[in-house]
Amino acid sequence: MKLRKKLMLLEEFDAQSNAKVNTEVKAEVKTETKTGEAIRTEVIADVDAILTNLETLSAQITENFINEYNETILINESAAESLMKMFKSMGSLAKLASTYPKMADNKAKLETDKKTFGLKFAEKKEELVAKQMDKAKEAMNAKIDALEDPAQKKQQREMRDTKLEALKTQVVAKIDRSKEDADKKFDRDITDAGSALTKLTGDNKIESPILSAKWDGMRLQIDRKIEDKYIAIDRKAWDDFIEDPERIKKLEDSTKERAKKEAAEKDEQLKKSIERARREQEKLDADIANATGDEKAALEKLNTWNKAYSELSSALNLTEESTPEEKKAAQNASKNLGDAQDKLSKKTMKDAFGYEDDQDADSALSDFTERESELQDKYKEIKTMVGGSEDEEDEKTSQQLADDFIADNEGFKVITDKGATVPVTNPDTGEEEQKPRYEGEQDFTGKKEDGSDDDVVTVGKEIDYSTDTDESKTVEEVAEEAIGETFGTFTGPLTKEEVNEMVPVTGEDGSDTEKAKYKDKQGPFKAKDAAGNDTGEDTYWAKLDDSSSAATVSGTDVSEAVNASGYIKAGKLGYNDQFLGRQSLAATLSLELGLNPKDKFGGGDWLGFDHVSLYATGGKNGGTILDDALTGKYTYDELKAAAAEFLGIKEAEEVEEVEEGNQFGAARAEAIAKGEKTFKVGDEEYPVEDVSKEDEENAEEFVEEAKELPKTIKLDEGLTIAQKFARLM
Repeated sequence: MKLRKKLMLLEEFDAQSNAKVNTEVKAEVKTETKTGEAIRTEVIADVDAILTNLETLSAQITENFINEYNETILINESAAESLMKMFKSMGSLAKLASTYPKMADNKAKLETDKKTFGLKFAEKKEELVAKQMDKAKEAMNAKIDALEDPAQKKQQREMRDTKLEALKTQVVAKIDRSKEDADKKFDRDITDAGSALTKLTGDNKIESPILSAKWDGMRLQIDRKIEDKYIAIDRKAWDDFIEDPERIKKLEDSTKERAKKEAAEKDEQLKKSIERARREQEKLDADIANATGDEKAALEKLNTWNKAYSELSSALNLTEESTPEEKKAAQNASKNLGDAQDKLSKKTMKDAFGYEDDQDADSALSDFTERESELQDKYKEIKTMVGGSEDEEDEKTSQQLADDFIADNEGFKVITDKGATVPVTNPDTGEEEQKPRYEGEQDFTGKKEDGSDDDVVTVGKEIDYSTDTDESKTVEEVAEEAIGETFGTFTGPLTKEEVNEMVPVTGEDGSDTEKAKYKDKQGPFKAKDAAGNDTGEDTYWAKLDDSSSAATVSGTDVSEAVNASGYIKAGKLGYNDQFLGRQSLAATLSLELGLNPKDKFGGGDWLGFDHVSLYATGGKNGGTILDDALTGKYTYDELKAAAAEFLGIKEAEEVEEVEEGNQFGAARAEAIAKGEKTFKVGDEEYPVEDVSKEDEENAEEFVEEAKELPKTIKLDEGLTIAQKFARLM
């Protein structure tokens, strides 16, 4: 047994203790004489000290023994094993330190290669797609150019664009699949590299805590070093790719080449269109000579368009040296072509080319529209290059410039008192102050026809200084806003009971039954107070159900006399004024001229509108009556007179037979006004049925208007009010 101190024998311990006691006793003897009792007390104290020292010594010996024993046991049991782990861990560390950096670097390189490949692929993909699209488009254009029919040309161009889009989808998908395959290979290689790293660390485990901690530090440094390395490589690869002079030049050249190619394609297409106009002119001259009626009118419109197109095409030869007269002539040609284009319509296409299908007519019209637009764009381009302006503001009069501004800026109008003021009461002081009358005042100075400066025209927007925030509305105004343009065809206001009213009718089997009096019910509506809150009772609007309550003659609804007052009050009529009455403008004109409602969809004369043109169709006198009927140039009476003249109807002639529908409505209204139960039309007698509140109001108005009928008609004498009224309808 190995002890830290040599174990003292009992004799040595006693000798040491006695020597210490004797020394202390001798010292004390030198200074003091002890009594027997004192000596005995000291002896007892010495014995206690000896016993205490023996206890301390014993505890120290035991502790040292245990510690020495434990250290001996530890060395004996784990020394060999620890040494083996240490040697093995040192081998693993050496393996990892030499192999791991290379394998981790390889994995990072694969990831960078994948990114670089993606950059280059995206650029190459765009180039490949464009190349395939150009090739396909060129082949399809050759076939389209061979067509003469404008509808077929437009439809084939639309089909071409659809097919090219589908082809592009296929090409892109095919190219993308090749990238997906490449990406999968990259991903597989990256995964393999990662697995190899995992296996490397798994096969070379470091069990020594000290060496394991050391490897963790080394690995962190290796990973960071590789990461920093490839961040720099990635950035450099990206910069090199983006800033590569050769690549940039290639892209610029490619962009210029594509722009040049597209411009050349447009010029070639325009050249073909101009040549097409030349060929069509020869055919138009011959066709017009042999055409009649609507066909001839339509061909003449196309002829005007074609000549204006050819005239403007000559403006493509303008140069900076062109004379002002030549430039002015080109500008006039541009305006003439625009005017000719505005007069073309779907009906023109049908009449000129014999199309029956609306889609064909739409396609043909689009073809002419696109050709006109392409030529106008080219003219503007050339005009800009030779010193002109891309727009023609400098050629407009002051009034035209002002009108253009007003059209785009709500609330503005032409003013003649620029800088005017108005008295306004200050709400705080109650005193009257002068405030500007207008805001946004602006002067416009254009050119006269002779090129000189035009007079100034000023526009401004009047300032509203009122503090009135009244938002009150009648129930009629609320309903009209909600229902919209067709409000005039509805009946109202009606109560909930009235709108749900049922009327007796005869069923198909002859039995008595009931049906709803109204259809298309709208509401409920309420009036608005000054704060905009709902007020009053719920009211409704609805249409009379013709199948249940409308009176008919020979299957034709004639329950109402024709009322053109809305159209007459509107003055000059425009495109948006076709539905101001209970019936459309076309139907009102047709009925007022005595045309048979049964001919509305064919079989006889009837009037209609194609955009802004008024035409007659279905009878012997079909054709366009006015090209510009709804452009704000004509009143209702003027349209009626033009239609009557076209159809050969003399409005003032003495007619003994009154139009059946109007006479029925007038006779019924008179009977309602008089409170009669029946009324007669010709030899037929009819019961007065299904009288609504509105019928009663209309009947009273009818009688009042009838009192004012002129007395200049020869056949007035002896006629009833209804007959007199019907003669004027």
